[in-house]
Amino acid sequence: MTLEPENLSDRQKHVIRTIIDAMDNHGYSFSMSFSSYGLPESRRQLRKLVAGPSIDLAIDRVLPLVGDANFPTKPLSVAKLMVGDRIHSRYFGLGTIQRVTYRHGVSKLVIDFDDEGRKTLCLTESVSRRLTELVRYFLLRIRGQA
Repeated sequence: MTLEPENLSDRQKHVIRTIIDAMDNHGYSFSMSFSSYGLPESRRQLRKLVAGPSIDLAIDRVLPLVGDANFPTKPLSVAKLMVGDRIHSRYFGLGTIQRVTYRHGVSKLVIDFDDEGRKTLCLTESVSRRLTELVRYFLLRIRGQA
């Protein structure tokens, strides 16, 4: 069951705003899965939920997991990311990379997201996924959408 903005009671909106306030202003980090309660996982999506029905809650699946900050549809190679790079995440928006470690084929990125705060992403870069994202990007460019 997913909650929709138009179906939230005032009490539910208050609880969600309290959760957002605890994360934004008091440094709380919840280790629970909000989705098991019908809530979005990200702060940005939580904010959109309480903002009202005119806000689109869908995650754009066309965007790559990690894209260029200036051109979010352009995928970036995880292996080439460096501290200080600005990126765009499909799920968390814009952010700046704070730390990068690479071990056993997995890149561990610590990123300060503008809306979400600090998150750690562990990503593998499979050749097939990278090619799929590049093909999607170039197809969008051909159509004039990127």
